[in-house]
Amino acid sequence: MGDRIWVTSEVDRPVSAPVGTDPEAPLRPLRILMAEDSPDNCTIALAYLDDTPYQIGVAETGSSPARCSRPAPTILS
Repeated sequence: MGDRIWVTSEVDRPVSAPVGTDPEAPLRPLRILMAEDSPDNCTIALAYLDDTPYQIGVAETGSSPARCSRPAPTILS
């Protein structure tokens, strides 16, 4: 995909956690549109997110998310 993620740190200097990683913080409800064509991956992802306040929509092909999306805030993953 061409994306990169990196972290820069210094010796003997504490590194703070990114915002939103506090395990005690409540999760805000989100609508998530997941584009995944593997039924096994869908099952695993949906099971992992089952106990969250997230509403998950599944698009079975890469072109489906554009047709499935609605004006409401959506996170594509």
